[in-house]
Amino acid sequence: MDLEEIKFIALFLKKLGTKQIIITGYGEQLTHPHFKEAVHIFHRQHFRMSLVTNGTLIGKYPAKIFKMFSEIVISLNSLNRETYKLIRGRDKLKEVKQNINRLLSENINVTISMTLQKANYREVREMAEFCAKKGMKLILYLATSSEELKMNTKPLSKREIDFVIREVDNLKKYNVIIAPDYFKEMLRRDRTKEPIRRDVLGLFIPTLFFPTGMC
Repeated sequence: MDLEEIKFIALFLKKLGTKQIIITGYGEQLTHPHFKEAVHIFHRQHFRMSLVTNGTLIGKYPAKIFKMFSEIVISLNSLNRETYKLIRGRDKLKEVKQNINRLLSENINVTISMTLQKANYREVREMAEFCAKKGMKLILYLATSSEELKMNTKPLSKREIDFVIREVDNLKKYNVIIAPDYFKEMLRRDRTKEPIRRDVLGLFIPTLFFPTGMC
């Protein structure tokens, strides 16, 4: 996607009356060669913008870029170095934590997204406490079949799903977005028969995808 295409999309969305866009995609958005320019293009159209990122490359851009977003959603599946490396395939946890602190120091709104799977399902409470201490929201998702192809871990068993349900019930004091009734319904499904392909709220959200490399 070159700059002319991005400009066209921004104008097209504006004409449609679009109010909010989410910059996300397969791979890491911050590796896109026109990421900074694209943010300025959408910002000039006065869109409310959110960014989904793995958080590894935030340090390569000035803070003013991220201040244009109403929310930065960082995918962080573990605070344990070995678990993080198992899921992500790279040892970047230290950099991600540093980048989170950098954003928070600039009063930028940060939300943590945690995708639950066999390798990290027992770490939900630790992540919730980590987010609470830093004043961040936590969104819990289930790993889908497409995501599992990129991860070195496995989906949850019935027993592990029950553990997560109990843990979720105990997280009400934290700022955790889980849509409890729907979340439990999806957790209880037989995943061998029906893979979970929707987000935790059960919504299909129109999304602008940036074709990028992996990071």
